[in-house]
Amino acid sequence: MRKNDFDVREMNAALGLLKLAREGRGDSDEPDTRTRKTTFQMMVLKEVFKIAPHPSTLTKADLALMIKLPLKAVQIWFQNERSRKERGGRLGKRTRGGKSESIDPVRLFKVIMKVLEKNREGLGF
Repeated sequence: MRKNDFDVREMNAALGLLKLAREGRGDSDEPDTRTRKTTFQMMVLKEVFKIAPHPSTLTKADLALMIKLPLKAVQIWFQNERSRKERGGRLGKRTRGGKSESIDPVRLFKVIMKVLEKNREGLGF
């Protein structure tokens, strides 16, 4: 196994721990505020959008956990990105009003690792 290859069981265990940590926080009564995204988070969101412009709720929840963003911020980002692409005519008919697409958490993790590897120096990691 290469240095950056992760066992599927390890990946699922890590995702499970993230979900448990998120459950403990609960919803707060704070008003909604704009969530600033890091360059890395934006790059990951764009890569996932290329794969699935309409990710399922579960996929968005997993992605939010993996890149440390609130689920609402991820949902709104995908909604806004689809709107931007549709206005620019760059979103094909296949994806307009499309069904939600589930992406396996392992595949999401691989996308994140790909972005990280591709931009290791530029992101200061």
